[in-house]
Amino acid sequence: MDIDEAALGRNYPVHIGVTADVRTFLRQILALHKGSRGAAHAEWVERVRGWKAEWEQYNESRNRPDAEPIDPEHIIRTLRQVLPPEGILAVDVGSHHTWVTSRWSRTYPRR
Repeated sequence: MDIDEAALGRNYPVHIGVTADVRTFLRQILALHKGSRGAAHAEWVERVRGWKAEWEQYNESRNRPDAEPIDPEHIIRTLRQVLPPEGILAVDVGSHHTWVTSRWSRTYPRR
């Protein structure tokens, strides 16, 4: 398959344009960085933890069980409380999907 390199960045600006087979490219990048988690990685993890804490605090501030009409945050929080930790919630597409994916607290990685 020929790759149209001129198309790279046509619709959205890119900082570094890469045209490659994804599998090969990722394997090469991972090989370069294997075992190189240093201070920059630790700093990044801390920043992400901070963002996560801010997001949880924001969601907590919006939890109003007595709101009329009922708040989506409250519905999602209640579902999380009643479903078992290993439970899986499947939602269809639409606005409600965004509410669930952005506010559903995960109890296990990649779920």
